[in-house]
Amino acid sequence: MPGITSAELVESDDTTVTVRTNEGLMTRTGISVHTDTDAIVVEFTENYEAGNATTATALFRETFTTQDDQVMYHLQISDRHASGVLGALFRTFGARSTGRGFLAATAAVLDKPAPS
Repeated sequence: MPGITSAELVESDDTTVTVRTNEGLMTRTGISVHTDTDAIVVEFTENYEAGNATTATALFRETFTTQDDQVMYHLQISDRHASGVLGALFRTFGARSTGRGFLAATAAVLDKPAPS
């Protein structure tokens, strides 16, 4: 989520991670990593409880490939669901900022120079 300014690991295992943020509780389940010769694909379902206001759920699929010595990143967010009036506002106005937030955060990591 784009507005996250703090995060604390609550629990984790091989396929699940739960993080408490300044905005609420985020749980990612069904985490899977598929590695091929030309791509790495990470998939998970995210359940995000934003305080008492609303809970949003979405399926994430991140694909990393290389081309001409550059990492190409593709993010697909699907099956979004958020309940209630605030959920409707999130689905209508929050989807674009959520996607942009994930892309910006990933770019900040991928664009760092490799350690020497």
